[in-house]
Amino acid sequence: MQVILKKETFINDDSSLLLPDLPFKGGEKVTVFIVIEADLTAKLKKWHSLFKETQNLPQCQKITEGDHYDSRKRLNDRRTANLN
Repeated sequence: MQVILKKETFINDDSSLLLPDLPFKGGEKVTVFIVIEADLTAKLKKWHSLFKETQNLPQCQKITEGDHYDSRKRLNDRRTANLN
């Protein structure tokens, strides 16, 4: 079983990282990914800005809930056909 754990912490003054109270046994091999929060915040702002720009495009103003439903149904129908 794969365990994914998210912990938020700070880098120490000596540039080290301490992760106490992990649910793993001593000597167990783990892989650690480190993501800088500022990068995530910047990406989120960019995605939010792009989303707003997209919503303001004239082509998007014409899209209705019915159009959205119809396109999802066609996509699901194609997926089902591909499975058979």
